[in-house]
Amino acid sequence: MSVARRIGPPGRVTTVLAAKSGCGKTTLATNLAALLGAGGVRSVCLVDLDLAFGDVANMLDIEPQRTLADGIPLTGSLHQSNVHTVLTTTSAGFDCVLAPTEPGEAEQVPVALIGKLLTKLSWLYDHVVVDTSAHVTVHTLAALDHAHQHVLLTAPDRPALSSMRRTLDMLDMLPYDRIPRHVVLNRCDSRIGLETSDIEEVLKHQVAAELPFAWEVTAAVNIGVPLAALRPDHQYTEALRRFIAAHIAAPRFSRDPQA
Repeated sequence: MSVARRIGPPGRVTTVLAAKSGCGKTTLATNLAALLGAGGVRSVCLVDLDLAFGDVANMLDIEPQRTLADGIPLTGSLHQSNVHTVLTTTSAGFDCVLAPTEPGEAEQVPVALIGKLLTKLSWLYDHVVVDTSAHVTVHTLAALDHAHQHVLLTAPDRPALSSMRRTLDMLDMLPYDRIPRHVVLNRCDSRIGLETSDIEEVLKHQVAAELPFAWEVTAAVNIGVPLAALRPDHQYTEALRRFIAAHIAAPRFSRDPQA
């Protein structure tokens, strides 16, 4: 695989985080990548940083041939010329860096590799989307450090909202005040009984987008195609498209391509 260097400023790194498993984080990340690619108009790479339990390959019906583990020997010598070692092309219109698949590989991935990889990818792709673990690990923190923006996903139930509130408190203690933060509410349904104002009161943070509950989202996962690619007119896709238009902006920061 040959990846050409982008012309212009570096692409935008978006790190997706959920405080609790089961909120639909990987589904959001894959659909976000599909929509950002706009059918090939923009180049996108999705990085599965849930090292021990990554589901991107399963969600996209991919049999992994290359994973992040292939980059371990390149930690000190990763360049644009050899980053293809960890890349997988998908039928969904974007590339991926898949999570390790063999026992023990996740523990061998050095934190230094994450920052270097995200920097290199930002010079090769218009957008880099990072799907993180449900638990805040040192690798997750590296992805948050190198992001242009954080997308925080939660669900409209008290346990998920409580976990997100604690995560927001933790992030407030870290030096991320200059990095935009967007809270996305997944599986919204008027029958649940919580209004957006109630949720914002619990979180003490504004909700940037509400993604509707829809059985088609799970059906798309089961056939290995992001709903955004399968049903561009679906209400879930439309809600995510509005979020992208409002909050996923053009790159603002410059980085050293040799870093």
